[in-house]
Amino acid sequence: MKTVTKYLMALMVITAISFTGCRETKKEETKDDHGHEHNEDGTHMNEEKVEQEEFQVEKDSMEIKEETHTHDNGEAHHDH
Repeated sequence: MKTVTKYLMALMVITAISFTGCRETKKEETKDDHGHEHNEDGTHMNEEKVEQEEFQVEKDSMEIKEETHTHDNGEAHHDH
């Protein structure tokens, strides 16, 4: 009985390895791996010029600025 269990376990291990180990070796189609298609020579099909958006950092966006204003009489207080 113990030998039958050993043979069954060995057969299950071999079966699992054979199913998981070799499934990507025969790739008939060249599927895209990163989200877009390629021409036959491997170049990208939609060659669009990608530009970086320009921006300037003028102040710290995390800085809390207290909004105040001054009236004609010289009194300064928070905005209302």
